[in-house]
Amino acid sequence: MKITSSRSTVKTQSLYYDGTCSLCVGIVKKIHASRRGKEFDVHDISKEEIPAFLAKEQLLKEVHFVDTNGVIYRNVEAIFQILDLYPFLRPFVWVGRLPGIKHVLRAVYRIVAKYRHIFPTR
Repeated sequence: MKITSSRSTVKTQSLYYDGTCSLCVGIVKKIHASRRGKEFDVHDISKEEIPAFLAKEQLLKEVHFVDTNGVIYRNVEAIFQILDLYPFLRPFVWVGRLPGIKHVLRAVYRIVAKYRHIFPTR
């Protein structure tokens, strides 16, 4: 899902995630370690104050990605936005955005997000 915030345009992209989720933390570590990791402002919603343009209830349900234009992406669309920044991962994004597949991925995302705390920590 894509929404535009009232936030002004910024230089970096922001990723808001649940720091109590080991799966989420693992993904964020991989992003940080990547060559594009410095392009993200990463925010652990369990430790940081949440901006007024985002709702904590929604942040606890799904990851949020805010691009440099202030557009907010949630759920699998947030993941697609991140993957799209890496040329070698773009084919996965193209396939994932196909109508039937996108709906399935959204459903899978909701299930994984609901049970994210059962994944073991590393």
